[in-house]
Amino acid sequence: MKYIVIEGADGVGKTTIAKKLAERLNWQYVSHPVGKMKEVREQILEQDTIAVFHYYMLSNVLSILEDPDKNKVIDRFIPTTCVSASYFDPTNKEYYLEMGRKIKKRLPEPELVVILTASKECVLKRMKRELSELDVKIFENYETFADMIRKYACELYGDKVVIIDTENKNIDEVLDEVLSEVGQYVCRSGAEDS
Repeated sequence: MKYIVIEGADGVGKTTIAKKLAERLNWQYVSHPVGKMKEVREQILEQDTIAVFHYYMLSNVLSILEDPDKNKVIDRFIPTTCVSASYFDPTNKEYYLEMGRKIKKRLPEPELVVILTASKECVLKRMKRELSELDVKIFENYETFADMIRKYACELYGDKVVIIDTENKNIDEVLDEVLSEVGQYVCRSGAEDS
């Protein structure tokens, strides 16, 4: 199994690009929560940040373990999960980041981690939904939040991280740029196999 992770703050195009990339590669698209975990999502989200963090970390692990013979494009993964928890619960920041480091060591390495970026102004124009209470908190310090994701992903995955700015680009332009990176990192090793 091979997998590619698409990361970034809300509104940068993660889900759109992850779905289109999975379709283009003929790989499985994975979003969180996975499997039966979807059934308890609402009850978990009513809990404290630590409970929500563990729920999503388990979902991250299951996304790799489920269907182990399929190649996957994963929409959000360990970096976003850990950074989100530490952003909303800064008193436990080191706990969340260290848990991410430990879990990352126990999972197979992704082929590539693509971090999509865009300015706060661009993202706010793209958002097609009402901003939730959590969104409002993120957008208070959007650049800080997005930078935390980039830095933590680079710490975890080093040279497997590629940063792509989606600002002033349409979906096809961003997808072409991602596919170019995938070609450099993945396809030369036979990633087309499902």
